[in-house]
Amino acid sequence: MRNGNLRDSLWYNQPGIGLSNQGTAYIEQVFRWAHRADPQALLFYNQAEGEEMNRKSDAIYTMVKDFKRRGVPIDGVGLQLHIPTLDADMPAILAGISSNIARLAALGVQVHITELDVL
Repeated sequence: MRNGNLRDSLWYNQPGIGLSNQGTAYIEQVFRWAHRADPQALLFYNQAEGEEMNRKSDAIYTMVKDFKRRGVPIDGVGLQLHIPTLDADMPAILAGISSNIARLAALGVQVHITELDVL
C-alpha cells in the first residue's frame, strides 16, 4: 500500500482476485489461506507509514473494518513506527498515533508495534 492506494502487483492485477472489494480481495484470500493452514495462528496485517492519521492509515482502517464485518480471519494490525524526535509537531504526531491505535483496537483487533525507531 502506498499513500492509501494498493500497489500494482501480480496478485492485485490478476483478474478475479484483486479487483473486487476495493482491490483488497487478494489480501483477504491470503488471510483465508493462512487461517486454513493454521487455525490457531494469529494473523496480522503489517504496514509501514500507517501509524499516524493519514490516507494510508485510513485505508488500513477501512480494509480491516470491512474484513471484520465480513468474517475475514484477521486478528491484528502491526504498525512500524519511525518517529522523528526533533520534529516540532511531536505532540500532534503522538496524538495521531494514539487515535489510530484506538480506532483499530475498537474494531476488535490487536495492535502491535512491529518496528520502532526514534530518529
